[in-house]
Amino acid sequence: MKFPQCQQTSTLVGTRLYSFGGFTIIGASNEVWYLDLSSSFNISTPPWHSDVVMPVGYNFGTSCLSPIDISTVFLIGGRKLWLATSTTTDYYSNIISVSI
Repeated sequence: MKFPQCQQTSTLVGTRLYSFGGFTIIGASNEVWYLDLSSSFNISTPPWHSDVVMPVGYNFGTSCLSPIDISTVFLIGGRKLWLATSTTTDYYSNIISVSI
């Protein structure tokens, strides 16, 4: 991860722990990071990887893995920031899907 973050949501997919969005020193994040738990690593310098980004910044929500398609994670509730317009929308019942 480039910056420390808070308010993200995480989901375990196989041996990868995914982190979605959150809030960093530069604002709401649209980044998706994962940590591969299949091999050991130094917890002082965890080897985070990123290969997906979301079209919106996302924080304050929760997430779950689709039971049908293990490459889709649902982001539920929370706050969404449209990066193109900097418009913030609170979503307490809407669902966003992210393909990983």
